Amino acid sequence: MKNSIENSIVRSLVIVVVLFVFLAMCPVQAQVIDSLRAFLKDLTDLRADFHQVEYDEHQKEVRQSHGTLNLQRPGRFRWEYKSPYLQTIISDGKYVWFYDHDLAQVTVKPYTNALANSPALLLSSDTPLEHDFQIKEAGTRDGIEWIELRPQTSDAGFIKAEVGFIGKELRSMELLDNFSQMTRLTFSNLRRNLSLSADLFQFHPPPGVDVVGKIK
Repeated sequence: MKNSIENSIVRSLVIVVVLFVFLAMCPVQAQVIDSLRAFLKDLTDLRADFHQVEYDEHQKEVRQSHGTLNLQRPGRFRWEYKSPYLQTIISDGKYVWFYDHDLAQVTVKPYTNALANSPALLLSSDTPLEHDFQIKEAGTRDGIEWIELRPQTSDAGFIKAEVGFIGKELRSMELLDNFSQMTRLTFSNLRRNLSLSADLFQFHPPPGVDVVGKIK
C-alpha cells in the first residue's frame, strides 16, 4: 500500500513538473494560448491546495487525497499530503525527500532518480519541447479548457498529460500513465509570486526518524 502511494505521489509530481518546464521552455506555444501565456508571465513561485483522485486501468476510482503544494523555480517543491496519510515530499533542486510520518521514515533520492522515466527528464534537456511532445488544444470539458501534451516516444512513462484552465487560472491537471491509470489534480486557493523562503524547501530529518538513502 505504501509503495503504491509513493508511486502515486511521483505521478502527481510529474504532472506539475510537466507544467512548469513546459511553460518555461515553450514560449512559442504559450503565445498561441492566452491562458498559458498569462500563467507564465513573471511566474517565480506558487502555493495552492489540491485534491487528488486516482483511477485504475478501468477508470474506477481507487483513492482520494488532499493537501497543499508549494513550488519555486527552479526545481524546488514542497508537497504535503494531509489525508489519507501524512506524507511530505520536499525537493531542494538536487534531492527529493519522501517523509512518511506514520512510519517515522524518510527516503532520499537524487532529483533525477526520484523522477526517473518521467516527463521531467525529457523536459529538462535543451531540446525544444516540440521535439519530444505533440502539443495541442484539447477542447473544453466541464467549463475547463484543456491543453494536451503527448510524448513522441513510447518510453516516456506516460501516455499523455493534460493541463486545464478556467480563464487565466490553472484549475486541473491529468496524467494517463502507460498502465492506463489516471491521476487527476484539482487546484484551489492558488496564489503566485509570494517570495517563498528557500528554507521551505529544505528538509532536516526529525529526531528518531530513519533515513534511507544517502546524499553526497
